[in-house]
Amino acid sequence: MSYAERLPLIMEKIPRLFGEPGTVLYIGANTKWFHLGPQLYKAGHEITVVEIWPSYIEDIEQHPIRKFMAHLVQGDVREIDEVALPHDRFDWAIWNHGPEHVAREELGPTVLKLEALARKAVVLGCPWGRVPHGSWRGNPHARHLSYLYPEDFAAMGYETACIPPVDVAGGHILAWKYMEDIPE
Repeated sequence: MSYAERLPLIMEKIPRLFGEPGTVLYIGANTKWFHLGPQLYKAGHEITVVEIWPSYIEDIEQHPIRKFMAHLVQGDVREIDEVALPHDRFDWAIWNHGPEHVAREELGPTVLKLEALARKAVVLGCPWGRVPHGSWRGNPHARHLSYLYPEDFAAMGYETACIPPVDVAGGHILAWKYMEDIPE
């Protein structure tokens, strides 16, 4: 299913993301995967992208998508609490096309770090189920290390929706959690 087909569901399930502009911490982007960037920019967000792979950063610097990013920072989401970011906290933390790239045992601790940085919500997205993927353009971080399912995110307190419907390997999981109950 294409991004154009996913966007209506994201807008339906997380309307505040497009109606409450602020600061966005966007984990992992390259010239192929930055689908929400233009929409977030259009909604008035200041977007900080954190990307682990140096050559992706070089590619982004020369690509038209760079205009949507206020800040582009090299760093590892697993160590996001040690990355030099332009803000101490962000309104929104988005890790789309990313949770599948960390080992299952790293997922929970990494998501908790994102929750600590987000005032309004954390939004996650990844392939549904077993979708093997190796390195891409020499990037060893592009490998899929975890095969995730909606219940993995539900167990962390996230609401989920699947695109296309559940039980379709290769579909997409959208997960989100509002942070109002987390003190400033």
